[in-house]
This record gives sequence, structure tokens and C-alpha cells, in this order.
Amino acid sequence: MDPSKRWELCNIPYCVTCPLECVQKNDPKGKKYFGTINVTKTGIPCQRWDSQTPHKHQFDELADHENYCRNPDEDNGPWCYTTNDTQRYDFCPVPHC
Repeated sequence: MDPSKRWELCNIPYCVTCPLECVQKNDPKGKKYFGTINVTKTGIPCQRWDSQTPHKHQFDELADHENYCRNPDEDNGPWCYTTNDTQRYDFCPVPHC
């Protein structure tokens, strides 16, 4: 700080929009949902998108989405592959905004 200056501008970064933890009204199927919910509606943890076990899949473009619920195929809502080898996938409990 320069004591001879009465005031000066601060370098404050702009806020980055955080992903909403809900499905918005203009996106009823949750295609644009990018929150961090990572369990199914029955409480089963989601399989990571960069993993092919226990369930193989074709959604390589989601490899950097960790194990978060998504809707890459325009299904009825966000879902994920489960870590349960007897249940391939399930929908996620993402609320509507």
C-alpha cells in the first residue's frame, strides 16, 4: 500500500457460479445437472465414470466427473452406475429447485 494514495482499486476476482444441487425448472430431466450428489435414491454409492468396474459403459466423456450423478443419455433424471455388482444403475435423489 502506498500511504500517499487516498484510495486504489482492489483486484477482487469475479465469483464463479457454483453448480446447483438441484434440477432447474428449465431442465426437468436434469441434463444440465452438474452438482456433486454421488449416491442413488436407494443409498448405493455411485461408480466412478472413469472406471469400468463393476459395470462397463460407453460414457468416456464423463471420465472427469468423478462419481457424480449425471444424465448423459437424456433419461428421466440424473443417474449413475452403482458400485453394487448386482444393480447396474439407479436414479439419484436430486431435488428440483
